[in-house]
Amino acid sequence: RKLAPKISPKKTWAGVFGSFIFVYVAALVFDKLLFSINDYYIPFSICLIVQLGDLFESWVKRRFRVKDSGNILPGHGGILDRIDGLIPALWLMYILLVIVRI
Repeated sequence: RKLAPKISPKKTWAGVFGSFIFVYVAALVFDKLLFSINDYYIPFSICLIVQLGDLFESWVKRRFRVKDSGNILPGHGGILDRIDGLIPALWLMYILLVIVRI
């Protein structure tokens, strides 16, 4: 099943579900090995914002009828397509760690 076929035709609900499972497993590993995660909503919030960042970047490219966001990585959607989820996730982490001080 497609997540948003008009925005990102190759993005599926299965991929979103898989990313949430990966985040859950990674949170468990980090919880045991590196530090204690008291609230598991934090990794899931980051996962959600990564998905939204990816959809937003795809929407911008469709809106301006651009296939790639640059020429550095042709055929991969451009360099922005590699970091489109990372940008909002870094902002969320900054807000949670610096401003909210979790």
